[in-house]
Amino acid sequence: MGFISEWKISSKIIRFRIPSFLEDVMKGLDEPKAIFQLLNWQIFNHFSGKYEAIIYKLCRDYIGVKRTPYMTIQEFRDYIGIKSKEYSEFMRLNQFVISGPCKKINQSDISDIEINPEFKREGRKVLGFYFKVASKSQISIPFADCEPNPAFQFSKITIEPLVQSEYLKIRSLEEISLCIERANEYAEEQVKKGKAVNYGGIYRAAITEGWHIQYAEKKIKNILAEKKRRKEKLELSEREKRELNEKKAIKERIENVINKFNQFPEEKKQELRHTFAETLPEITRKIFIKDGESSPMHRYNFALFIEINSYMNS
Repeated sequence: MGFISEWKISSKIIRFRIPSFLEDVMKGLDEPKAIFQLLNWQIFNHFSGKYEAIIYKLCRDYIGVKRTPYMTIQEFRDYIGIKSKEYSEFMRLNQFVISGPCKKINQSDISDIEINPEFKREGRKVLGFYFKVASKSQISIPFADCEPNPAFQFSKITIEPLVQSEYLKIRSLEEISLCIERANEYAEEQVKKGKAVNYGGIYRAAITEGWHIQYAEKKIKNILAEKKRRKEKLELSEREKRELNEKKAIKERIENVINKFNQFPEEKKQELRHTFAETLPEITRKIFIKDGESSPMHRYNFALFIEINSYMNS
């Protein structure tokens, strides 16, 4: 995407434009294929800084011709994605975006290239520059088929043995595993926002900065919260079970009382009905007189009345 600065998408066609400086260089090459090389993504992902990764990618593509195209300062700012208000002074731009990242790439034990910016000046003012690119012997050569340490098993990229060893010097296996888990979660959040993700840089930041601490606390809180929810759910289930049993017992008790009431002589039953009706407000009394003990509104209270009356008369 760094080489394609303009594009347009329609329903059936994708149009894009290659920057003019790249087009000119490609036209002037005797062997155009020499400009682009296979990129070792393990090395690319090793760089923790955004500008290191972008400059490495740019320069690695031009290893075949030993130098990148010349760019004005503005063309470089546009290429690398720096806003107009960022690093407005060249001294800061050079320190943090050009020479600084070059130094880190050159000092890396894993980087397979060495790069140096060549500036074009007009007096003291820098007009533009290009990167000189040379191959470099690697102190540590990453292999894609290396068996990862268990602590790195959930990493989205292969982390080189040397880098693994570096991380293991400052973090335990459990801490690294938590850092990578949190880093993956963070990366997914960035992807959802439409942002580019450099897993190597994110892993380095997570492990060196100790993202495991807050993430472990978060996981513990989630575990405790889940235990609390399960306990509350169990308690609710037990309470509902008790309430159901209580309702069942009350229903059985009412039925037993009503069954005993039905065994009374009719004269006794009428007397009890009349006495109970006298205790009711006039509005509900009419309902009881009509429906008797079969009324859902009065059945429980009538059974209680019969039970008390039988106790008192026993």
